[in-house]
Amino acid sequence: MIAPKLHKELFPSSKRLPQRRPRMTFIVGLQCPDGIVLCSDSLESDGYNKKTVRKLFHYEVQGQWGIGFGCSGSGAACTNFSDRLLELLRESEDGYDRRGTEKLIEATMAYMRKEYPSEAMDVVVGMWSCSPPETRLYKAQTHTPCLSVESGYACAGLDTSLARFLLDSIFTPTAVVFDAMYIAAFVTSIMKEKADGVGGLRK
Repeated sequence: MIAPKLHKELFPSSKRLPQRRPRMTFIVGLQCPDGIVLCSDSLESDGYNKKTVRKLFHYEVQGQWGIGFGCSGSGAACTNFSDRLLELLRESEDGYDRRGTEKLIEATMAYMRKEYPSEAMDVVVGMWSCSPPETRLYKAQTHTPCLSVESGYACAGLDTSLARFLLDSIFTPTAVVFDAMYIAAFVTSIMKEKADGVGGLRK
C-alpha cells in the first residue's frame, strides 16, 4: 500500500504547464558625428512561436530634424509605444525642440507604465538636427521615469554584455555613419548567433 504522501508525489493531482520564456530581442544605437545608426533583430519568440515583427521606427520633419527609435519588448508593446509617441510628435510643433521631444518620450514611457504595467520594455532613441547641427542618443526604460543620455552607443535587450564588449573593442565616437552601419550589422549578427531568441536583421 502506498502512503498518502508518497502517492501524492508519484501521482500529482495537477501538473504545471511549463512557463513560457520571456520574449528576447536586441537593439543597438550608434552615435556618429554625421548621424545616428540604429539596428535590430526582427524576431519575436516566446519559446513556442516565432514571428517577424517591426522593432525600428522613425519620424522626420522636412529633412531638418528627426528621431529614430528601436523597442525591446513584445510586439504589442512596441507597436503601442510607437503609435503613442508618433501621435504626440505629429501634434507638436514642427520646429526642433530637443527638450520638448525628450519630455514627449518620457511622457510616452509613463503612459506605458500606467496602462501596461506587466510589459517590460527598453527603447533606444536617436535624435538629430541640421540647425543646430547635433546628434543625441538616449535610452528609455519602463522601470524608470528618467530618460538616460547615452554617449557613443546604447544597447537594449535581456543580456547585452557580449554586444557591449564588442562595441567597446571596435567602435569609436569618431566613426561616421557609413562605417557604423557595418559595425552595427556585425554586432547584431553575432548576437543572432550567440543570444537565444534573437534573429532577423533590420537597419
